[in-house]
Amino acid sequence: FSKRLEEDAKARDLAARRDQAVDLLLAKSDFDVPPSLVRRQTQSVLEEYAQRAQYSGLPSDYFKEHQDQIMAEAANSAVRRVRLTYILLGIAKEEGLEVSEEDVMAGLEKMVASSGGKSTAADLRKQIEENGQIVAYKEQLASEKALDFVLGAAK
Repeated sequence: FSKRLEEDAKARDLAARRDQAVDLLLAKSDFDVPPSLVRRQTQSVLEEYAQRAQYSGLPSDYFKEHQDQIMAEAANSAVRRVRLTYILLGIAKEEGLEVSEEDVMAGLEKMVASSGGKSTAADLRKQIEENGQIVAYKEQLASEKALDFVLGAAK
């Protein structure tokens, strides 16, 4: 039991450090981002909000009642996410942080394990490739490596 509490505390500490690093990176980098990417990301944020609302049992009319506020928050979050992606991919490129095939498969294995293992990493990779998302997935992994690099350098 105490080991579980310790692991939870470490995970919360890491999440707080990541949030601080992200806030600092965004505060030091203010630039315009392509509106098309912001629109696409806004849609993703809205889909995440809808999923969370469904899981938490919010009434269906909640979104209608708070539409303006939700849209503003989603747009703001989208701009931050797009800007952060540019920053982290820039760091990854500058530091030579490359994503290997092993990194891809390890990330996919984690996804499979967290979803209950209903498919294999190879199946998931095939699906991602067929959907044209492999480049985006590799960019996500590169961004994660860059954020880990930033956290490591901050110690």
